[in-house]
Amino acid sequence: MRRRATREERYPTVADLCEGARARLPAFVMATVEGGCGADTVVRRNRAAFDDIALLPRHGVGLREPSLSVSLFGRDYAAPFGIAPMGLGALVRPQLEQGLARAAQAANIPYVLSTVASASLETIGRLAPDVLWFQLFGLPRDDHRCTFDLMRRAANLGVQTLVLTLDTPVRAHRPQDVRNRLTVPFRPGPAALLQMLRRPRWLADMLRAGPPGCESLRPYVEEPATPADLVRFAGTAIEGGFSWALVRRIRDRWPGRLVVKGVLHPADAREARAAGADGILVSNHGGRTFDAAPASLDMLPQVRAAGGDGAVMVDSGVRSGLDVVRALACGADMAFLGRPFLYAVATLGEEGGDFLIRLLREDVRRTLCQIGVSTCANLGQVEARSRRAGGAAYQP
Repeated sequence: MRRRATREERYPTVADLCEGARARLPAFVMATVEGGCGADTVVRRNRAAFDDIALLPRHGVGLREPSLSVSLFGRDYAAPFGIAPMGLGALVRPQLEQGLARAAQAANIPYVLSTVASASLETIGRLAPDVLWFQLFGLPRDDHRCTFDLMRRAANLGVQTLVLTLDTPVRAHRPQDVRNRLTVPFRPGPAALLQMLRRPRWLADMLRAGPPGCESLRPYVEEPATPADLVRFAGTAIEGGFSWALVRRIRDRWPGRLVVKGVLHPADAREARAAGADGILVSNHGGRTFDAAPASLDMLPQVRAAGGDGAVMVDSGVRSGLDVVRALACGADMAFLGRPFLYAVATLGEEGGDFLIRLLREDVRRTLCQIGVSTCANLGQVEARSRRAGGAAYQP
């Protein structure tokens, strides 16, 4: 009798998990998960930037068990990567955020919950009390009444790190969502209905759990509020990025660590530091906001140089433990992944987060051994060369 393949054999890479997600999700859901904005130029640019980085190995050290832990904002994490914020995760699978929160807590890695996640801040706060960060969009009505109230709720839950998102000054144009009629309320056309019928397990989950909503925003919407009401409120109330003046106001009122997300220009890194940010997350929103932006990884060394001694992190395009090491070698203190966790949970359910974390950890460990580095803190000493720059070394 032929032995059934293990999960490790079926899904040895994120690309395999992506194919697993494609087999389970309706095509219109997969399109919004994979897609960016415009012509998806930046999605491809992010990926190309990582693929172009070569790491120069050192041999003869006999290394087998390097240390994967990193220190960030005065505490130790068990790996140099975290889970990036993602909106409406329950569109991929119900309870997605809850599963990722449990996985992050168990693995001791950061989990950044989005303002527009399907699970509420309070729900995730109970599941990941030690590793939860909160990503905040601006809600400018009534002098940011809801913005500051979300901060209050996060602080009351013990959230230590607040992540302000700067890179959404206007709503992005995402053609795939327009074509698939992903509006509120969702009115699927014949093609989308056929796609749903072809994915009966996904459809059964959605019928059982109901449509996803932005549950952290429920206190600000008149009850009884449907999930569609919450999504509609998010679409109208969240507008504009944070000004530096508002960042300073938030700094004055936020008791914990403050991270500014969406920085690509070195001058903005200096502005963030001047406004009191403890950390910078170099990001182009996974290619989902502006289709002429540079790759996050390409801008990381310049932001690192401009950002002083504070923490500098990166997301957008990270797809493996090797990419995490590439990011750290180019100047990051930590890398964050989003889409790969959506693929993993879509494919494997609640265990998907744990599975992907193990996969990434092993890939980081293997890469450190290959390049002869005993700890993530030493990755700044590794030569990281860009083939697009004619083999020139990146200087973190």
